[in-house]
Amino acid sequence: MWADEYLRKKEELKGERRYNPAPTTKQCTEYFKVPHKDMLALLNRLERNGLIKKERHLSAGLEGNGYDGSLFSSVLPTTHGRALVLNDPN
Repeated sequence: MWADEYLRKKEELKGERRYNPAPTTKQCTEYFKVPHKDMLALLNRLERNGLIKKERHLSAGLEGNGYDGSLFSSVLPTTHGRALVLNDPN
């Protein structure tokens, strides 16, 4: 759902210079209410299996703290990952 919203908004803003934040590792952690290190371990495993793509950022972070490599990495499903979710009957 987050990826669909992000991609829809990205298409709407095409050509505009407005920031469209992608879903992040922090957003996943807060949504699933698990420790961040556990969420990162899960996301890293999903990435190794080709189900998601994490894009690590090298900026100063969303809150200007000077770091965001693991906390604010964007998380988007791959084509293969999306197909698995869409075809799952559960």
